[in-house]
Amino acid sequence: MYSMPSVIFRAKDILFSIPSTNVESIIQMPDITEIPNSKETVRGIIKYRDSVYNLIDFRKKISLKSLDEELLEFKKMIDQREQDHINWLHELETSVIENRPFKLTTDPHKCAFGKWYDNYKSNNFFISDVLKKFDKPHKTIHGIAKEIEKLKSIGKFEEAHLLIKRTREQELFQMKILFGRIKETVQNHNKERVILFHKNNSHIAIAVDNIESVETIKNVESKDIDEQLLNFTNYNFIVGLGEDKKKNLVIMVSEECLT
Repeated sequence: MYSMPSVIFRAKDILFSIPSTNVESIIQMPDITEIPNSKETVRGIIKYRDSVYNLIDFRKKISLKSLDEELLEFKKMIDQREQDHINWLHELETSVIENRPFKLTTDPHKCAFGKWYDNYKSNNFFISDVLKKFDKPHKTIHGIAKEIEKLKSIGKFEEAHLLIKRTREQELFQMKILFGRIKETVQNHNKERVILFHKNNSHIAIAVDNIESVETIKNVESKDIDEQLLNFTNYNFIVGLGEDKKKNLVIMVSEECLT
């Protein structure tokens, strides 16, 4: 067990820690000045008070996508899921105009968004609150397909068009608002933090997803540890494995090797 408390931080869904001995401060991400031709792991330099720090991207250091890249992919995915439902309703309308069977999925759990929605989990209250609001309008949109088929079968095409129009103006409109809100909420609640430390006359800063706590960590054996986590022990800055007070596995990092 470290005699000094450690700073526990998160990178993606994994907990890491560094000893607090040389940590000067923990701050929100400031403005970054890029350094031409720098290493991929170096984001640039930042200023804090009267000192200049090299900013290390911890995700890049452990061969993960940066948080910015991950958030951009998330935004593109959500944009595509929104377009999917615009296209879905357009295709349903076209099937009425052409009086032909509608062949896209009517099951809200089987469209691309439904599959993602059923499996995506967040520990953040605000993100979870937005997510649960998708359930009703999403199911309603898919649910009208069977009603439309019934109306087509008895020749009530005008009623079918009115139902689609109402769904576009109500449930699809709600979905569009929620798609925008989930992108904004995820972006706002994924603000990087920076750990500043001073070691051997060097000022180093590490960009991390979030700070979880500052506490003493108990050492644990590597047996029965998830293989994905054990793969990180191949990196030379990993000095051991530990548990926090909630019994979560923490990969312990040596700050000397992050430079």
